[in-house]
Amino acid sequence: MEPTGPGGTPPLDHPPSNSAAPGGSGPVSGRQPGQWSPAAKWLAGLVSSVVVGIVTTLVVTLVIGSDGHGNAPAASAPAQALPSASRTPALATPAASPSVSTGSASSTTTPARGSGSATPSPSQVSAAAPEIVRWEGSVGLAREISLDELPPGPKGISTITVQGFEFQHGNINQALWPGTEAPSRADCDLRVNTHMNQDFFRVHVGQWICVQTSGGFTARIHITAVAADGNGGEADVTIWE
Repeated sequence: MEPTGPGGTPPLDHPPSNSAAPGGSGPVSGRQPGQWSPAAKWLAGLVSSVVVGIVTTLVVTLVIGSDGHGNAPAASAPAQALPSASRTPALATPAASPSVSTGSASSTTTPARGSGSATPSPSQVSAAAPEIVRWEGSVGLAREISLDELPPGPKGISTITVQGFEFQHGNINQALWPGTEAPSRADCDLRVNTHMNQDFFRVHVGQWICVQTSGGFTARIHITAVAADGNGGEADVTIWE
């Protein structure tokens, strides 16, 4: 026999699933007040995950884009354009200055120590005269030839000739040049001034003779031929102003 409750009503193991709410307002659900249904819990979890993800993304973005103190990085200054090579003016390399020879040994030659000076002495400078050729050519010596004439001819008083194998002259100062090379005007002037000889002398091919005429000219005579009988010959003559 089952036990009965008071008044003969069998006892209940569990409370009835639906009981009237106080005041007879209808059945009451079995969920306690304040409890969420499974669907609500799932939706709340989804929303929480989305919100957390958005917040995390914003925080990371701000941290990476800031300087670590919450300040946005300053805009970098534009890189200064370097001047191109074309703007740099090329330095002009001066060309080497050409050496100009003046013809003077003193201006172009520096004598080595102990080798003597290359500059002529004052006496040599004063004795030297410009070698301006007045006339140059070959003359015959069979008769008297005046060296004051231009060209040399039979008229005039400063004459030369070859007679009897002798070099004969009139109204000139003369001197034999001892060298085998042609003397310059300066050589002839110096030779006549220091070794003047008015005598006639025997002539032969190859001689060099320096003369000064009564007209003030200096001449160089080179005997190139002598006649077989000794009367006449040929000479190359240079006359300077």
